Amino acid sequence: EDETVFTIIQSKNITQWEQIYQYTWRDKPLTEVVGKTLDLCREFKPDIVVIDDVGMGGGVTDRLSEQRHIPEAFIGNEKPANELYENKRSEGFFRMKEFFEKGNIKIMNDSLLMEQLLSLKYKFKSSGKKAVVSKDEMRRDNIRSPDRADALMMALYYTDRVFSERIRGNLPREALVD
Repeated sequence: EDETVFTIIQSKNITQWEQIYQYTWRDKPLTEVVGKTLDLCREFKPDIVVIDDVGMGGGVTDRLSEQRHIPEAFIGNEKPANELYENKRSEGFFRMKEFFEKGNIKIMNDSLLMEQLLSLKYKFKSSGKKAVVSKDEMRRDNIRSPDRADALMMALYYTDRVFSERIRGNLPREALVD
């Protein structure tokens, strides 16, 4: 039931981003996912390629690295940069929430993406940290995996780094996620 989602965001200026591309697949083998990623890299020349490194994504990361396209491996359960959050995935979704609140992201008109964004919930842990409800918990509540929302969140997660590198290199580019 899960989707492989390719999302590309583009900066309009230092604070404004726009989702300019989204493509979804189901039941494709790792080799095709790698091939599609390389094709999108040739077409859009992104600053950063982000791969959800859990499950099949780990193989995609490995294969891209072998071909000297070093992706940013995103592992949602890793320790976040900001200790207010339970994990990197939670931190990423709260950062994305700020993009929406400030009007700094324009997304494509995709009803399933919007539904997924609206289905996200969070809770507080006994440590006081904020945690986005896990995909397993969502499935138990009969809520589909928010694959499109995850891809958008992962693209936005690295925008600060894209801009710091771009300021140094003065190069306008995009960020690609699959």
